[in-house]
Amino acid sequence: MFWISDGFRVTIEKATLSGDSKTTLVTLTGVWWLSARPNGITLDFSGNRLYWVDRRTRRIESVDFNGNNRQQFKTLSFPINPYDILLYSGVFYYSDQNSQSIGKIDIATKQFLGSYTGLGASNVLRLAMFSPLRQPTGIYLTKK
Repeated sequence: MFWISDGFRVTIEKATLSGDSKTTLVTLTGVWWLSARPNGITLDFSGNRLYWVDRRTRRIESVDFNGNNRQQFKTLSFPINPYDILLYSGVFYYSDQNSQSIGKIDIATKQFLGSYTGLGASNVLRLAMFSPLRQPTGIYLTKK
């Protein structure tokens, strides 16, 4: 499992599902009220990378699953205020608090693909995606 620890020292961490082998992947430095503020994380299983979106820097960045090879993917243009991010079928979806919309970016080309607007007066924050394509395959045992 992966998570963001948002305190005096902002980190992105991982551990096994039992809570063992806790490891810090990214430490974001600076005075806490001026430092980076990652809000959402998503996993790219085919590329073995963890991506996050930062609401203060407006950047999408990534590291591999061991916390190495940090890369800046894209800086979102002002006045976008990103809150969460997810990756599905080669497209990043991010929520924008300012416009109350969900934007889309192609992972291969880094091109903006448009956005879902007109979502009403809702406060668009967290994103989640369900698809049979994202569910693990395997053998299921049934009782006879």
